[in-house]
Amino acid sequence: MASVKLIERKSGRGWKVIWRDKTGHQWTETFKSEAMARDKAITVEADKIRGKRVDKGEKAQPYSDLAEAWLRARRNLTQKLRGNYRNRLDHQLLPFWGTTRIENVDADSVSRWVEWCEKKGFSAWTALEAFTAMSASFGWAVSVRKLDENPLRGLRQLLPKPPRGTERTVLEPGEIVRLADATGSPMYRAMVLVMGCTGMRPGEMLALRAGDVHLQEEIPYAWVTRSAVVGTNGGMEMNEHTKTGQDRRVDLLEPARSAIASRMQAGQFGDDELIFPAPRTGGIFYGSYLRAIVVTASEACEFKRVVPYGLRHSYCVNSIRTTGDIEYVAQQMGHKTVQTTLGIYNRHVTNASRMRSARALEGSFGHKSTLGRRRASGDQTEAAREPVKRVRQTSG
Repeated sequence: MASVKLIERKSGRGWKVIWRDKTGHQWTETFKSEAMARDKAITVEADKIRGKRVDKGEKAQPYSDLAEAWLRARRNLTQKLRGNYRNRLDHQLLPFWGTTRIENVDADSVSRWVEWCEKKGFSAWTALEAFTAMSASFGWAVSVRKLDENPLRGLRQLLPKPPRGTERTVLEPGEIVRLADATGSPMYRAMVLVMGCTGMRPGEMLALRAGDVHLQEEIPYAWVTRSAVVGTNGGMEMNEHTKTGQDRRVDLLEPARSAIASRMQAGQFGDDELIFPAPRTGGIFYGSYLRAIVVTASEACEFKRVVPYGLRHSYCVNSIRTTGDIEYVAQQMGHKTVQTTLGIYNRHVTNASRMRSARALEGSFGHKSTLGRRRASGDQTEAAREPVKRVRQTSG
């Protein structure tokens, strides 16, 4: 029988609900009000009664049957999210759990799965996403009365904690060119330059057609209307709209313009042909292969690990630092509102605004501003910094 207990916390009083499931495991949950706690206790007891009516044969079926039924039932999923779930099932879940009976899913089996993921080289974030998808499938089974409880409830603590608070790598413009040169292929070089010099999402770059590019305009540009995504079968599919559902014009500035021009001069492209197709099949370029290319090139340049989406991040930061025009940057990035850009890159916007103000103030005194040049050049010697240290030590 679920019980409700009054407890004292630093944040004030609370009411804790305590109950045991049919395996004898004790569960607790704390609420701010007694009414909410009482409602939870009633719900727990109702779930126990409902669980007695669940067909016990459902637990004898393999997880693969339940997973496929869950994915078919989720008809309201976006194409991208469905593709992500499909990818997790095919690569992290079904190879291990496919033939496992649901009644055998417990803490020990989850621990073995975590070890299996580590041996396969899957990151902590990937394991967490797969675990979340599996838990969602069991949650659906409970909601349709196929199961009386979610066997993964309370087991997330068995997963390794993903790294948090890591600073994303920001490449300077010169470093983006170095990364592109390190790919070792003219097409791969053009792909890196387009992502790093336009702010396109990787899927948007892969979906570019020859007819989308206008190089003869006063300001060359590409019309971005669609995106390549992971499909329901694990392969690449074309989504006929962008992530935000908004078509946009993206200016093609150097060196992205020259890279695309060289690419199009190397072959005959029809207006509907992809500029960056898969080398062997001519279809959509695989996102996982693109990631491997960029990561390998970053290692060759001895950069901190860089992924394709990180090039978009680098473009945004470099543009804010250089121009400070947040509206233009938001338009290039394809954000729905300027607030989205500010929410993600507010620190860089603030620094850029301070730099422009400081330079203008120096100029008003008749001095040519040198602020920011030392950081950009990266060649300030220790001898040049030493007088600054002495001034700071004696200014006290």
